[in-house]
Amino acid sequence: MQNQTDVVQAVRPFDPARLYERILVPIIDLNEGTHAALLAALDLKRRRGAEVILFCVANADGNDGFLAGTGAQWSLADVCRAGRARLQNLMRTVSPGDEGSVIYDVVGSTETTAGVTEAVNRHHATMVILGIADTGWHLLRSQAERISHAVDCAVLQVHAKTRS
Repeated sequence: MQNQTDVVQAVRPFDPARLYERILVPIIDLNEGTHAALLAALDLKRRRGAEVILFCVANADGNDGFLAGTGAQWSLADVCRAGRARLQNLMRTVSPGDEGSVIYDVVGSTETTAGVTEAVNRHHATMVILGIADTGWHLLRSQAERISHAVDCAVLQVHAKTRS
């Protein structure tokens, strides 16, 4: 008969040395929390040698629908390229000179939580760092809460106060 420790290790062995191996930083909203999450990941990269993946979900919005309706050659691939350019610009803004030290990943999806979960699995992320801006109370679960419950790795939420 297996004891509880054997069962837990059979499901997913935990190696604390690997916790900081691959860090996914999903960029959901550009706010102080996003900047803090990226800075935390870059600090762990310097201190622990972590690989940092800067990630966003690109989805078509009303502007893209308008362009498509005019016959313009604008596709989801164009939306993803624009998302990658925004990630690179964010990196230049937050940590000038470090643009080449991270991996950029953009996926086209209509649902953020599913896109982040897909990225965690694709990159074998060992940690997700989410930037949270404290904007007040939420009636429903926040995007960060949904992601935290959906991914199969450690999640660090970095909070930034935006209200006094």
